[in-house]
Amino acid sequence: MLCLIPTMAVADTQFTRTDAVLELTVAPDAPPEGVRWGSEVRYEFHLANTGSLPVTQIAVSDTLCGDVGTVTTLNPGQKTVLYATCVITGTGAGQTTVTGLDPDSLEVVATADHMVEVYIAHDWLDYSVSKRTGFNHAAPGDVVTFVVTIRNVSDEGGEPEELELVDTFDPSLASVDSASGGVVGNGKIVWRLDGFAAEDGPRTVEYRLRISDTAPSGRTLRNVAKLGVVGERNDIAPQDNVSSASISIVPTAEEYLPFSPESETPVSDASDSGGSDSPGDQVSATDGSFLPFTGMPLVAALIALICTSVGALLRIVSHRI
Repeated sequence: MLCLIPTMAVADTQFTRTDAVLELTVAPDAPPEGVRWGSEVRYEFHLANTGSLPVTQIAVSDTLCGDVGTVTTLNPGQKTVLYATCVITGTGAGQTTVTGLDPDSLEVVATADHMVEVYIAHDWLDYSVSKRTGFNHAAPGDVVTFVVTIRNVSDEGGEPEELELVDTFDPSLASVDSASGGVVGNGKIVWRLDGFAAEDGPRTVEYRLRISDTAPSGRTLRNVAKLGVVGERNDIAPQDNVSSASISIVPTAEEYLPFSPESETPVSDASDSGGSDSPGDQVSATDGSFLPFTGMPLVAALIALICTSVGALLRIVSHRI
């Protein structure tokens, strides 16, 4: 019996240039607000073979950094990173080109555009804000003083621009006792301030808030100060233009044992890294000295001791009579 077995013709697989693919990503190490003209910027050039064929003799070049480097071979799925540093003296716009060869010696090419914002120092300013208070607790009716310190930390610059300082607070917990020239409304105090140069030193704004009589204990009064430049020039590092301070609301004035953390540690904002300002004298909820381990006022303890001694003396005298 004769059986016929069907056969299948297998065609040769032909690879084209699309089977060899290089993927390129460029990552400049620069802040989003940009860099100063003439600054050095470090770039990362990420390469990946996302095709099905190996790519050899890979070379990377950049319009800003020049020749970046070479890679001998990238097999399918392989990745690598090259690095280069260049000085930015133009617009900050650049283009990277990577070339290589597939197994048929056909060229494989990929490009990527990248951009870094560049500013001239004269056109930019850099201010910082810190905020502190000597209190960490306050009761309804108490008045709390806040001090905002403004510094010009610019490398250089022309005429300073006008500044706007805005402090926000919860009007259900406190009201303004003294705004020091600021405009009050809707839980905010707004000051318009003259700009100043770095060599003029820091400036301070002091104001007072009164804890509302109806403020519930256990709540926290947190107010935030934010500084902005009013004119056409911008602040190059706005992340340090915000600072806050908090007060815990207590039902009545609280007494603490001497040297307790509550009475010795002033509250100051963590972003106050200037280091030159005193954090302020801690004002405790009560005044006067206390006898250690008892919480009893020292004067009262002395009076009690005198009374006890006099009573003992009188009893001795009466027994002798």
